[in-house]
Order: sequence, then structure tokens, then C-alpha cells
Amino acid sequence: MLNLKKVAEISQGECLGSCSGQVKYLLTDSRKLTLPEQVLFFAIPGKYHNGHAYIPALIKKGVSQFVVSELPEKQWLEKADFVKVHDVISALQSVAAWWRSYFSLPVIGVTGSNGKTIVKEWIAQSLGDTVRMTRTPGSYNSQIGVPLSVWMLSDGAQFGLFEAGISFPGEMEKLQTIIKPTIGLFTNLGDAHQENFSSFTQKLEEKLKLFKNADVVIYRNEGDWVSEKIEAYCTERKKFTWSFKEEADVEAQLDDGVLKVQYANQKLSLSIPFSDKASVENLMHTITLLCYLGYDSDFIYRAVAKIRAVPMRLEQKSGRAHNTIINDSYNSDLGSLSNALDFLEQQKQHPRKVLVLSDIFQSGYAKENLYKEVSVLVNAHKPDLMLGVGKDLMPYRELFHLESHFFKSTTELIAALGDFDLTDTTILLKGSRAFHFEEVDKILEEKTHRTVLEVNLNALTHNLNYFKSLLKPDADIIVMVKAFSYGSGSHEIANILQYHRVAYLAVAFADEGVDLRARGIDLPIMVMNPHISDFDSLVRYRLEPVVFDYGMLSSLGKYLVQQGERRFSVHLKLNTGMNRSGFNPSDIDNLIDELKKQPAMYVQTAFSHLASSDEPMHDKFTHDQARVYNTMCKKLELAFDRNIKKHLLNSAGIERFREYQFDYVRLGIGLYGISVADADLKQVGRLRTSIAQIRDVMPGETVGYGRSGEVENPKKIATIPIGYADGFRRILSNGRGKVFISGNLYPVIGNVCMDMTMIDITGANVEVGDEVVIFGPELPIEEVAGWLETIPYEVLTSVAARVKRIYVKD
Repeated sequence: MLNLKKVAEISQGECLGSCSGQVKYLLTDSRKLTLPEQVLFFAIPGKYHNGHAYIPALIKKGVSQFVVSELPEKQWLEKADFVKVHDVISALQSVAAWWRSYFSLPVIGVTGSNGKTIVKEWIAQSLGDTVRMTRTPGSYNSQIGVPLSVWMLSDGAQFGLFEAGISFPGEMEKLQTIIKPTIGLFTNLGDAHQENFSSFTQKLEEKLKLFKNADVVIYRNEGDWVSEKIEAYCTERKKFTWSFKEEADVEAQLDDGVLKVQYANQKLSLSIPFSDKASVENLMHTITLLCYLGYDSDFIYRAVAKIRAVPMRLEQKSGRAHNTIINDSYNSDLGSLSNALDFLEQQKQHPRKVLVLSDIFQSGYAKENLYKEVSVLVNAHKPDLMLGVGKDLMPYRELFHLESHFFKSTTELIAALGDFDLTDTTILLKGSRAFHFEEVDKILEEKTHRTVLEVNLNALTHNLNYFKSLLKPDADIIVMVKAFSYGSGSHEIANILQYHRVAYLAVAFADEGVDLRARGIDLPIMVMNPHISDFDSLVRYRLEPVVFDYGMLSSLGKYLVQQGERRFSVHLKLNTGMNRSGFNPSDIDNLIDELKKQPAMYVQTAFSHLASSDEPMHDKFTHDQARVYNTMCKKLELAFDRNIKKHLLNSAGIERFREYQFDYVRLGIGLYGISVADADLKQVGRLRTSIAQIRDVMPGETVGYGRSGEVENPKKIATIPIGYADGFRRILSNGRGKVFISGNLYPVIGNVCMDMTMIDITGANVEVGDEVVIFGPELPIEEVAGWLETIPYEVLTSVAARVKRIYVKD
């Protein structure tokens, strides 16, 4: 086992302390700590967070070993051991490269612009339990993810399978020294991250560096410049190719859903469940690798039959028993189990947590060692109940020190589900593909109609980090989660914001704050529109009200005194030109007098709203507002002889008026992907439904209420289960609105109904059940807002509560 002195030697660092401790686990994210013993934390300084800031908290939790580039204060230096290095990420990579050097086994390294993760997962599905394999969990293919993946190699592993992704020149050389693939697989060359490379040629050359010492490189021979470049690279190593049209080791032909493959003296004819080019290409990469490894046609037939679409993301949704379902059953290995358990632990909306776990087939560990490691992970996260499924898992039931029940099969589990009270729980489904946990998911999930609002938590995190990157070091973020978090779901969004350590949440009404408290949210919560009837809830749930007029000031002050409060936080709303609510500049002297009469109140912040921060034509007015606001705040601070924290900027203001950041900024619509600066934000919400019915309509007939959808030529009409009761407004009738189906926009025909809408799909090759996107990355919400003559805020908040929300996370 590795010790800290050896880490110092490997990373060419300086050891401070005894440095005699053993290292078993590597940690780069302080929020994912589960086992403080034998953990080595790498304090990585990043664009949005600096790992060094979390050292004191980790020491308090029992972590005693750190790799740092800057030493902490003396009081912490004396309580732990440190290795000081020049570059923490380089140190992490050096440790992983050292670990890799101890293993002599076949290692497959996958790179390319697209398809890396799917090809990796399909290879793992194909090989199944025939080999013990350690592979990259999820898409851990970065400068940090790769070393963490390779660290998972164990003595029982027979194969390694790792993917490598790069964004800049020079990165692949570092990953090559860690992965050291013996077999290289190149998927394709595309546009991803092209902005960081001088040419496609440079990007290709950088990616090929992964295969520097590989025995063979597997790739598609298209007879183009990419193929020629790879062939030239392979002068000192073997190449193994496949192609649809060129001479290759493995030659293929696609004919009406049947994939015909010829290799050496073997011929295969495979019926495949997809026809899109990307999936076929990914499948051929997988088959070609199996051919290179020497598997016969019978094995390949069975392997292809195992392959299933890879959703590539965790899904969170409401269950039927007032519970939450987290479905993460597209793969199961130690790395993805650890990530899923971390996500389960973040959930605070229910008092109990349940883990449903199957046998793990693709781990790289012998069974006894594997389930020892599994039990360590599960016991550390302490779910309230574990339901284990599978014959491999059952003999190790005694290792799990919690309430647990075990079943030989998913069928047995389903038959016994009624024996367990799963009400008000968060349930994690973590199973290998062979266990078909989607059947469990169907039983547990809340039944709703086919219209769904997908909320992408990765996109939300990306947007949050973008706005954080605009802030000066001493400014923090208040996030608006009012109006059901702009239609996206309050407690689910609040939960991930709490995980990412924002300073405050802000809701419109007190009952929204009460609900967040009931769901386990303990961040400070500001209530923008309190009412006198809310006072009891404000005090009981420690919600911080905004005071915007004298009536509220007086009534709340009296109530707080009656309750014996001595320092209850409130927030002052100042009117600087919005003229919606708040104290006017002329009120400031009287306001100070009244505040001094309130012994139970503590003014936490004073803030104002900008009226037109998104419109350059009103910039002079915005500067005038800021000037008035500054003047009012200075008077308050002078009167109370202390600094009062301030916030003025909304989402648009954060991007356009950085000079007015003060202590906090308020992030709202920007979190969901709306930027006035054309920043690279991700659209968080994706409203989708599906085609319920298709019919032919003849000339002279009409479509919908009022017969407004007149048909002059033969048309094909699709009915979709969404209407104005779901937020698809009636103004989108008669061609004004459009939807996105299979790469194209199709217009609404006739009037939008309450629960259904008709779409003109004449000439389209679509079928019942095909996905229909109302808004999302394919159809930007700004464009939909334009058809409605409104703003994206209204589109988001108009999605009805009856529309099911699903939260997805890569």
C-alpha cells in the first residue's frame, strides 16, 4: 500500500509531518468524503473553487493527509500531514501513473471527439462477466477523472478500459503516462473543443498521442485524410481497421437494419435495433475490438444481443408514495456506485434513504474483495434500508451493517416490495443491466401523462459556475428559487444549490421557505414577500423576511419582541427607481429612526432592484439607481456604525455591471441558461412529449375547435398530449407555434386544446411514440418566447405543475 512519504517522492514534493500514514482512497472533492481513514485529499485550486479552502473542515472530519500547493495556517498544519508540491493536479497524475506501473495487463484506451463513453460502455456490456474489468466510471475522462479511474485498478483485474478526453494541446501526453494503453481505439474526429486547437490536424495529432506505446490502434478506415494520418502514425505499431467501403481487417455492410460483418473466415449477419450513423459506428468499433481480441462469431452474436442504449445519466423523479426515485441503473461498478451514493446522500427532501443494489459484474475485483469494498462504501453512506438483488451479493450479506434484505432475482424483489414501507423515502436504484431495474422503476414512479420537463442538473451547475466566475473574490451568490424555481422544481433545485454552497436562497412567499425546510434545506432563506400571517412560520423555520414598508416593520418588530427574539435577521428593500416596493430615498432618515426602535431586529442586508439592467439604452438610469442606492446604504451604515451587506445586481446585472457587485448578487433566470452577453450557457429545461396519434386529413376537412385549421391539400396530422393546461399557450395556434421532431420544426395546425395539440407533419417520416420537443437545446426557449411575444421567464414559469419533472445528471 502507498504511504505519504512515497507520495512525496513520486510527486517530487516536500513532506511536512510524520507522513507515515497509509493511502487507500484518493479524494479531490471535499463534499464526497465518506471514509476519512486512509484518505489522501488533493487540494486542487480551480476556476470556481479552491480545494485549499476546505482543508480545515476536512481535518475536523478526520482527514489527516493532504497534497497542497499552499500550506494552511499553523493551527491546521500541526493537526495533519502535508505534501507540498508545485502543481497539485500533476501530483495526482504522478501518483496514478505510479500505480498503473504495477499492473501488467491488457489496457484499452479509447479516445476521439464523439462516442467515447458509449463505445466504452458497449465494450463492457459485450464482455460482461467473462473478464474482470476495471473501467472509467461514467465519463471520467479528464485530467482529474482519468487518474481517479486508473487508481481503481486492483490485483484481481484482468483488463483495463479507460477513456481519455482533451480540451487543449498538451493534455493527452499526461493522460498517456497514466493509462499506458496496450490497445488503442480511436472513435472519430469532430468539432468538439475545436476552438482550442489551431486546426483539425493539430487536434488529431494530439489525440493520437494516447497511443504512443500501444501495441495496436483500432480505427475506421474511410480512405480520407484522417485515416491516412492514423495509418502514417501506425508505422511503428500494428493497425486494425474496419470500413464500409475501403479495404479493412473487418468489412461491414448495412442493409435494411441488418449489419453484415466479415472478418478473416468469419461472416456475421446481425439485426440491430438502431440505424442512426453514430450508433452503427459505435457498434462497429465494439465489434472490431472483439474481432481483434479473437472472439468467435458465436460470442459476438451473444455480445451484440447484450448491448443496450446507454442513457448516460442518472434520473431523479417523483414516486407514487410521496417519495423520490433516483434511477442510475445503466451500469454498475465501484466508481459509479460511489458517485450514486454521494448523490443519494445529498438528498434532504425525505427523512429516510433506501438503496436497491444488484450484483456488480464489471469491477476488476475478485468477488470476495469486490463485495468487501461495496460494503465499505455502503456502510459509510449509511442508508436506512438496503435491498440487495443477486446470487453473488447474497453470500456477503453479513458485511452490511444496516437493515438489509436480499433477493435472488429482480422478480423476487418486485414480489416483496409491498412488504416494505417506502413512503417518504429517497430510493436509489443501482443495478447492472441484466437485472432490469427499469421494471422496479415503473412500479415505484408516479404515474403521469407523457409530457415531461427534463431538468439537467449538469447544465444548471455549468451555469452557476459561469456566474461565479464573474464575481470578485469577496462577493457571493443569492439564488432565486421563487415560482417553483422558475418552473423547474423548488426543493430539487435548492438541494443541488445547497450542495454547491451558495450563500442564500430567496423565495417569494413564506410557505415556499417552509417547504424547503421540510425537505432538509438548511441554507439561509430570504422571503421576498412576507405577510403578517407568516410571522409564526418565519420565526419557527428561521426564514429571513424582506421588510419593505413601515407597516411590516412595526408589526414584525412587535411580534419579535413578544416572542423573545433578540437578533432576528431581516432584509431591507430600498426603492431606487423600480417603483414596485421598498423604502424611498426620502424615507431613509425616518426609516433609521424606526429601525432604532426595533431591538429584536438585525438588518442583515439592504438591497434594491434594477429596472433595466438588460437594456443598454437604459444604462444611464441603471447607474443613477446605483448612485441612489449607495447614498441610502451609506446613511444606514453611518447611523448603525457598522457595515450592512448589500446586493443590487440581478442575472443581467451580474454580466453587465460588475462594478456594482457589492457583497452579494442575486442569480435568477441566468441559472436556467439565459444570458444577455451571449455567454456559453446551457439550457437547463427541456419540455418534451411524444406523438400520440397520426391521421390523414383530406382537402375540405378541418382540424380542431372552431374549425380554424382548414386543409386545402392532403395532410398528415399528429396529435401530441400537451395543451394550454400544461403551459402550451393557445396563442401558439394556427401555425404561430412550432415543435421540434426528428431534426425539423413542424407547425401547429388548428387551435391548441386544453390537453392536446395538433401538428402538421406532412412529408415527415415520423411514427407514433416519436419524441416531440417543445423547448430545449434543440429549440431555444428564447425562440418560443418570441412566438409568444413574451420573455423566457414567463415560458418557464408557465409549465404546469401537473407536468412531470425529471432531474437528470451525467
